[in-house]
Amino acid sequence: MKYAFKSFLYLAFFLLTIQPSHSQSTRATFGFSYQAKENDADKYVEILEIINNAGAQKAGLHTGDLLEEIDANTVEGLSNNKIGDIIAAAKKKGSITVKRKNEVAPLTITLKDIPSYICLSKSCTEGHVKVLDVFNFLVYEGEFKDGNFNGQGSLTFSGISKKYGPYHLIKQSGTFEKGIFLTGVTQYLKAKFEGKTIGGVPTGEGIYTEDSGTIFKGIFADGYLMEGVMITIEKNGNSKETKIVRGQLIKK
Repeated sequence: MKYAFKSFLYLAFFLLTIQPSHSQSTRATFGFSYQAKENDADKYVEILEIINNAGAQKAGLHTGDLLEEIDANTVEGLSNNKIGDIIAAAKKKGSITVKRKNEVAPLTITLKDIPSYICLSKSCTEGHVKVLDVFNFLVYEGEFKDGNFNGQGSLTFSGISKKYGPYHLIKQSGTFEKGIFLTGVTQYLKAKFEGKTIGGVPTGEGIYTEDSGTIFKGIFADGYLMEGVMITIEKNGNSKETKIVRGQLIKK
């Protein structure tokens, strides 16, 4: 029973982390994303999307392209992670060579810096803006100052949940300073947290409310309620409070 409660909270509080896959990080570096796929007859890599004005688009890569080789490496049967390793290695030389399926001539894509932000509103300098953070795949709408999120706004991003994985959208609404979410409401798939989070994880004083009605209130650390109370609704409709000290349930 020593770690039973922490195991329970581990499930209850998601323990969210932002972990983009290789295909996503490649989109930020080379201007495209990909996915290793297969059917009954073949295995291949399909280009999913192209970022405007990035190296991939200017080199002539297209959404829906099927690739046979990446930097002279046959990609048939390789995992997304292995393909990501091959592409990441190309950073050292500044380009990547791909071969489309059923075509002889290879295509060389030159690495090109792309902006951290893509503006989705009329202006993305100061004031109220809507931007896409290309490298972290975040959509932010709100006050913007000195090239970053500052003031009141909302941030939507993908997170990985140990309970509800693999991916779901997380939305944070509240106060930002220098691109960091200070405090407000973080909405998860089946719960919300009112307070401060780090990387989407409840940290500090706050209230975590599940859609089921269970409430965790107090001081959180890395998603765990360390000091406070757990409030549950019993079958008769009455609420029951259980004290939590140092991450452990205190039974009466």
